Amino acid sequence: MPEKKLRSILLGLLLWILNFTAATLVALKLNDENIKIFILIVIPIFTAVLAYIYMRSPQEKSVYEGTRLGLTWFVLLLTIDVIVKVYLMKYGWEYFRSWTVWISFGEIIFLCGVIGALMKPIKEEMPTTESEQK
Repeated sequence: MPEKKLRSILLGLLLWILNFTAATLVALKLNDENIKIFILIVIPIFTAVLAYIYMRSPQEKSVYEGTRLGLTWFVLLLTIDVIVKVYLMKYGWEYFRSWTVWISFGEIIFLCGVIGALMKPIKEEMPTTESEQK
């Protein structure tokens, strides 16, 4: 597996672990509705930080690459959620009826694309005309 794909998968796993841990710790203190709001605030922060870490390498900076990263993370996190939350934790498919789950997935895809666009290097030299060269 190429290094780029492995890095995106490992960062996606870290994103899932951070989100799951944060939600679990907060669930001990807050009610169900407050957990949903907390998740919608925390997921973008974790996503932005991890997308920035991924995009630091020179060839990884574009809207396309950011969106591709977001889609990779979406598929990975969806797969992990199905395995862990539906089958292992027995939440059932009802878990995916929550609007916050789908909004958080959308946030991940959108934010990765935005981070990719923001990280794209700005051309330092503007092309000059012949009259400016004289």
